[in-house]
Amino acid sequence: MTLDALLPGGVVVRGGDLHDPAWSALATAADRAAVGDAVPARVLDFLAGRGAARAALLALGADAGAPLARGLDRSPRWPADVVGSLTHGAGEVAAAVARPADVAALGIDVEPLRPLPTGVAAVVGGDAELRRLEGFVHGPSAGAVVLFSAKESLFKAWHPLHRTWLDLHDADVRLRDDGTFGARLTPASGPRTTWSGRWEVDGDVVRTAVAVAAPG
Repeated sequence: MTLDALLPGGVVVRGGDLHDPAWSALATAADRAAVGDAVPARVLDFLAGRGAARAALLALGADAGAPLARGLDRSPRWPADVVGSLTHGAGEVAAAVARPADVAALGIDVEPLRPLPTGVAAVVGGDAELRRLEGFVHGPSAGAVVLFSAKESLFKAWHPLHRTWLDLHDADVRLRDDGTFGARLTPASGPRTTWSGRWEVDGDVVRTAVAVAAPG
């Protein structure tokens, strides 16, 4: 599957192989100036991401040439009539965009399926979350990666709505074997609420997505 299958109707996704030069070719001169003389790997990530974002904006019918400055969380500042999210990892790049009338916020994430470094799982998840991973359908090691990715998607969707930062332990995530997850968010500031998302393990790649429904 791809991220398209994890997101509802009204969301446009564009992306693919991070190293495909077609993505970087879609980046604008302003995008290239923004990344400057960063190391080559960073330039590739940035320009491919901006290219995928512009392809998604074009498919949505939005202004694909609009400036995409970086916010405090380093994510693009989307045009006022667009919500979106961007990710690159495991050799992939993807951008998801939608109209605010359809979706209030988006978060997407792609990660390589490989064990987290020693001790990192305890940083990512709380005791209850890690205990639940013992029964995860793909095993606890894979579950820890999915858990991390789910929180990345949650946080990407959270910040544009609330303009506050979440700690990894501000979200208690429950992964379900049907490819969905629920999350209880208990930030130090901001509302305490319950969100949901979807996940998939596709070979050696983990993908997660969160789409917050528009009010009404």
